[in-house]
Amino acid sequence: MSGEKPVEVQAKEKPRPISIAPSTQKTITNQAPTAPALSLGERQLHRHAGADATRPESEEPLGPVINDLPPMEPLAQFADSYIVVQAEDELLLVDQHALHERIRYERLRHDESIWVGQTRISPIKLNLDPRQEARLEASGHILEQLGFAIRKENDEFKIHQAPALLKGDDLEPFIHDLLLDISEDGAPLETVEARKDHLAFLNSCRGAVKANERLTLPEMRRLLDDMRRIPNPWACVHGRPTAMRIPLDALDLHFGRHG
Repeated sequence: MSGEKPVEVQAKEKPRPISIAPSTQKTITNQAPTAPALSLGERQLHRHAGADATRPESEEPLGPVINDLPPMEPLAQFADSYIVVQAEDELLLVDQHALHERIRYERLRHDESIWVGQTRISPIKLNLDPRQEARLEASGHILEQLGFAIRKENDEFKIHQAPALLKGDDLEPFIHDLLLDISEDGAPLETVEARKDHLAFLNSCRGAVKANERLTLPEMRRLLDDMRRIPNPWACVHGRPTAMRIPLDALDLHFGRHG
């Protein structure tokens, strides 16, 4: 032993992407976070976010404008994560993942057609451990009310029917999440409506565009147009803000243009 102090190796930070824009866009963002960091459970949900993401322009239109947001114009994308937006006399910095997550939740929750169970041509085998199998057998009626039909064949569980909104690769992760939810809560979700709400919550995150993902201007415009057609445009399904609002007066004051 030499008695020398060990040298601490600093972990290298992963660089953020630099967005390419038609013109230079600058802003001020030296503000404290308005919401706590994601919990462990929320990070588990976000592990699927953006994987096989649904592009905003490919989704069904929402209903009429129902909030007081004005027409908005996307100016640029910052760090491939935030949309720089002009909204009359305000500058908005929109978190593209958080906003798309909220939009998808409202669309999935209120479209009854996507909750109808569809029979699969080829059943999907579930890989479950003994505890998961026990939970599945005890909560089969819950899954049936959500549009699933799961049968045990030759000591294997297979999905024969599932809600229309779920793709093949999503089915097994969803079953695992629902079984985990039942386990953590200690009891099934109380009503069919609450279960549908929970499934929309899970899928809204998984199918949303992610941070560090480049969007086209038409995709940004579609997100901002949909933002005007949802009841709560200012928070994602986790309760975190979708946007930062900077009034023009605040910018003028910051740059000494008043007085």
